Amino acid sequence: MTIPLALSAFTHLWNPIGFPSIHVDESHYMRRAMVVLNGHGPQDPYYPYDHPYFGQIFLAAVFAMIGYPSSLNNSSSSISSYSPSSSFDSNNNNNNNNNNNMLHSIEMLYLVPKVLMGLLAVVDTFLIYKISEYRYNRNVALIASVLFAVMPITWLLRRVYLDSILMPFLLSSILFAVYTKNNSSPPPSSYSYSSSKSSEDKDKDKDKRNKKNNNNTTTITNKNIPLVLLSGIFLGLAIFTKVPVVALIPLVGFLIYTNNNNSSSSRKRRLKTLGLWFIPVILIPLIWPAYSVSIGQFNLWWQGVVHQTDRTVNLIDTDINGSLLKSVGVFYQIDPVLLILGIAGLIFAGAIKRDFLILLWVIPFTIFFVAIGFAQYFYVIPILPAFCIGAARMISDLSGKKIIINISRNKGQGGGEGEKKRIQQILPLAIITGIAIFGLISTSMLITTNVNSSFFQVYAFVVQHLPQNGGSGGSSDNNNNKVTLLGRHWWVWNTFWIPKYVFHKDLVIIDPRFDPNFKTPIRTEKILFIGDGLFRHKVLSPNVFVHIIIPGSNVTERVVSIEELYKDSTKIGSFVDNMALNRFTSVPDISQPGTPQRIDIRANYY
Repeated sequence: MTIPLALSAFTHLWNPIGFPSIHVDESHYMRRAMVVLNGHGPQDPYYPYDHPYFGQIFLAAVFAMIGYPSSLNNSSSSISSYSPSSSFDSNNNNNNNNNNNMLHSIEMLYLVPKVLMGLLAVVDTFLIYKISEYRYNRNVALIASVLFAVMPITWLLRRVYLDSILMPFLLSSILFAVYTKNNSSPPPSSYSYSSSKSSEDKDKDKDKRNKKNNNNTTTITNKNIPLVLLSGIFLGLAIFTKVPVVALIPLVGFLIYTNNNNSSSSRKRRLKTLGLWFIPVILIPLIWPAYSVSIGQFNLWWQGVVHQTDRTVNLIDTDINGSLLKSVGVFYQIDPVLLILGIAGLIFAGAIKRDFLILLWVIPFTIFFVAIGFAQYFYVIPILPAFCIGAARMISDLSGKKIIINISRNKGQGGGEGEKKRIQQILPLAIITGIAIFGLISTSMLITTNVNSSFFQVYAFVVQHLPQNGGSGGSSDNNNNKVTLLGRHWWVWNTFWIPKYVFHKDLVIIDPRFDPNFKTPIRTEKILFIGDGLFRHKVLSPNVFVHIIIPGSNVTERVVSIEELYKDSTKIGSFVDNMALNRFTSVPDISQPGTPQRIDIRANYY
């Protein structure tokens, strides 16, 4: 077990903020965690009902225990902001020091959640080992955990996704369900049969034996109750993190039902056990709609759920994959070896072994997203362990039996049982060693790169050039230091949560992905643009007009095109996005790999 855990620690904790690129969903979940941490409850004020609450609650709880972010000594007062009257001077030592301090602060704020995701991935590796060991054997456990630790596709777990957060809870639910099998078989009877005994004595022995077996069954059932409840609680928490995990209810339910299927367990008792397991599985996720009912927002909850099942691809955000088929294509682009091995293992489990653990893990989950018609490439995270376990069992079984027989036959009389046994021990190890070396080299080439340096530079520059003010509590529209942030969906949300909830700078955003015609009026005097290539070419238009309303004693109101508003601002900084320059095929987030993109920062208050 030490080897896969050590490999997993390296592949998931090395260079956590350098690779992979930052995904916009990470910023959404971090913002929600900060809302909870600041005492505003689990409800997201911007996207209130797209996912249940446990993801942000879990993150906020961990952050509270370690004192994040205050333990990092980040404060807006210690890092001075540029005043609007000052001119940008790249040679100014004071400005450079402030930029470096802000850059370090931004990197540290991302480091903590990234390390947390890496630690969760190491826990996932341990759980996969234990599931495989109890369900199959140590060979399968070693191969499956090594595959999960080193194969390139598992870098997805380095991101702050809900899928990454729910994985330990899902795997724990499966592990406790597997554990119930060890407690479900009563020990053999100690009463022996003797032909010399009279029929009356045999009847007495039979009564005693039945009585003892009934007592054993009661004891076994009592031992299973904590395991069954823990399995249900962990699966309920996983569903309370992200709803699609409901597709895995058949898997864990099947394990609970069949693992309690022995000669002394009646069908009624097994159904009672399954019903007991269902209680936390259903009740915990129901907290989400129940909360919406309690605050009179059930209609909003329903609209949010329907929206999640009826999403479409937006041309402005090309990193969204619209179908399951596209997601499988991205999977193949990232890690063709594990995809092929996983599919082969799935076929092997279904056609040859009739292994319902693998089948019920993958097939219902796939059907769920086929029915919805929308998927992103990282939605495959919950079924990655199934691919690793299926591939591991196939490798272990084939290399341990059929291939060995063929080798022995080719050797003729020279090959004895001892040599056959040695080959049988060495061959699986050789196969997994080769795959592990390939996966480790491929993953190492990725995780040792730095694709986020320009992102953090832009982020630090934006935060540094937002005016200092009284804090997030100042919500009045006539705040002279309040800023409207305009840019592409990816940039405005990624650069929002740190200045808003850590440095307490007052800003609002307008997202052209959801408001492409800018129907939402701008209500601040100060405007800051983050203009990358997609924003300049797809959003800026002389035919799209913005309604500007400046509240105050003398309300001013005007209408201007978004293109004119952008050109009238002053360029205060320009960066080259190195995420495109350092693009590997395993990071499918930018539509033009290898093409440098210029990012212009513009403001109307400089």
